[in-house]
Amino acid sequence: MSTARTLPLCLLAGATLVMATAAACQRQATHTPSAMSESAAEARATTVDVDLSSAGIAATIRGPEQARAKAKDDFVEVEAGDDFHMEIHRGAPDMLERKAEIVRRWGPRFRGFVRDDTDTVIYETGRDGSPRFHFLTRGRVEGLDYFCNTADDGVGSLVAIDVMMNDCHSITAHPHATLASTATP
Repeated sequence: MSTARTLPLCLLAGATLVMATAAACQRQATHTPSAMSESAAEARATTVDVDLSSAGIAATIRGPEQARAKAKDDFVEVEAGDDFHMEIHRGAPDMLERKAEIVRRWGPRFRGFVRDDTDTVIYETGRDGSPRFHFLTRGRVEGLDYFCNTADDGVGSLVAIDVMMNDCHSITAHPHATLASTATP
């Protein structure tokens, strides 16, 4: 092929890549829950401290009034109705590995990442036209590495994701809690 023919094709391919990247960035930019949204704040009229120590993590998290913590094999499940259901794990996940696992696990039901940065991933799944939202975020408080994610079924709104993520980042370690005192036996 001559240079005269390949140059327009290269320009077209480059323009297509730029437009696809811009669209992905635009989609990602539509949700930046650095601060709780107004609707999420309204949904949070009453919060309580939920002690996670009985479930294996020497810490406390803020949650809805009816929130309950339950110990699972290697994490704590905190649930308070259909729009609040998350898992809290000890340790620091490999975010890149987790993102690859998300895409593999959901296959054709994976619709895309809504937010994807160093410490947080929000993604959408769905089938039959009903979207479900999920998150994975990590934190560190007083020497305690942890991460939170939605339960398998996700939730129906980004407002619910905002609420859970804000609560996840509200975790406080109990006095004198260390990695050794919270390690799994």
